[in-house]
Amino acid sequence: MAYGDHCIYYKSGRGPLSPASANSLEELRCELRKLKASGLDALAVPHHIGYLPGRRGINWGTYSEEFAPVVEIVSMHGCGEHDQAPRKYLHTMGPRDTRSTAQHGLELGKVFGFIGSTDHHSAHPGSHGYGRAMVWADELTRDGIWNAVRARRTYAVTGDRIMLATSVNGHPMGAEILSNGDREIAIEVGGGDSVDYVELVRNGEIIARASPPGTPEKLFDGILSVSVGWGEVGVKEAWDIELEVLGGVITAVEPRLHGNDIVAPSGSIRGKFSFSAWRQMDEHRVVFITETRGNPTVTTDATQQLALHVIGDDRTTLVGRFNGVEMRHSVAELRRGSRAGYTSGFLSGAILMHRASPRNKRHINLELVDKGSGSPRDWYYARVRQHNDQYAWSSPTWVQSQ
Repeated sequence: MAYGDHCIYYKSGRGPLSPASANSLEELRCELRKLKASGLDALAVPHHIGYLPGRRGINWGTYSEEFAPVVEIVSMHGCGEHDQAPRKYLHTMGPRDTRSTAQHGLELGKVFGFIGSTDHHSAHPGSHGYGRAMVWADELTRDGIWNAVRARRTYAVTGDRIMLATSVNGHPMGAEILSNGDREIAIEVGGGDSVDYVELVRNGEIIARASPPGTPEKLFDGILSVSVGWGEVGVKEAWDIELEVLGGVITAVEPRLHGNDIVAPSGSIRGKFSFSAWRQMDEHRVVFITETRGNPTVTTDATQQLALHVIGDDRTTLVGRFNGVEMRHSVAELRRGSRAGYTSGFLSGAILMHRASPRNKRHINLELVDKGSGSPRDWYYARVRQHNDQYAWSSPTWVQSQ
């Protein structure tokens, strides 16, 4: 209650549970210092920061970056970027409070990067839409990832694998730099779907916004996504799916899968926590099994989705076989809009082939020169919104006048 929740991560992947018995945040840090001295490094990352201070929200007065180079700004609880950010806090624990948000911490002069975490209460790994941590590492190793988190080369996404890179005077997100002159700022976005906009935030204010130029392209280098689910609430439907791309190739497959949603962790749902599996058979075909039980509310997405990264042209055709029901649509058709279908009668399981998302709708390069606010210290970060309501937030970069 006093300090807000913290999640402990050990660099080795394993470590003692005893630090959880600490009676204060400083006592916890003392225990982690002892472990670090013995060779076991750890992080203590503030979790669901936006709740009221004293009611499990972050306490910026006791925050230290010693074991918390990053903080979690989005999870299943909602988004703690600021009090009007997307993804409201709707958990039983209550609403968010401005004094606990990331922007307020930055206004107080705190230095931290951003991550997302899922915190899915039925333990489904990476349940789509609730938060993921993205890391710019020099190499795909435990040391590489750990060092990048320590350096705040991280960003938060809600679900889709949005690629986001920022720099100020050549320094990447998370850096603290000195400058008395202009700030050359660059932002590059590779969306997981069509991008609505990217915004540059300086000291809490939006100072630039850009959208994809939409330059015409002859070839298709984009994403074709398929979702299944809907139907009656609580009625289980098992799905056996085959997706095939004719006249094009699948270069990557991105799963966007949901677990069974539970608001409070004391609740329970019988059955397996992870129940989906997919396999890419070759450059044209993917097989996929999963299950759905309808959407529990009209604002809760419990569908299952696969996004295929495809290279082809307008004649390239996506063929889907869903429990024996076949749908096929060309890229040209899907550029114009989505296509829906059903496995049987009304209120049976439904199928959605999403609107095609070509590269020219997903990529943005924003470059500008900023003279600063006139304050001794400015902080900048990028915010990305896709048309499908998925978001990304880069870690800040701080510029100190010399």
